[in-house]
Amino acid sequence: MFCGEMLRLNDQTRRHDSLFFKYSYLNASIVLQEQLRNTQEKRMQNTISELELEKTTEITQLQKKIDALEQQIGMKGQQYDDALRRAENDKQQALLLGECILHRKSQYR
Repeated sequence: MFCGEMLRLNDQTRRHDSLFFKYSYLNASIVLQEQLRNTQEKRMQNTISELELEKTTEITQLQKKIDALEQQIGMKGQQYDDALRRAENDKQQALLLGECILHRKSQYR
């Protein structure tokens, strides 16, 4: 009977060891999955941060371009207004000069 009890205990020990191994394997697998999930979350957060920084940088650059273009538009409008005033002045001077010439011609007749 001693031998039968030993075999039974040995069999129970093997089952216990097998269950312990399975539990340890599953526990290690869960830990690895958690570590992988944490790593992936950190990568995702880093990627999101990088994309947000790129977006902010691009928006800033585009806003600077818009501001520069608006300034150029304002300067072109001012240049157009100045050119229009000069043309109007030149026209008025030409009309005055024409009137003066006509007046002198009428005096010499």
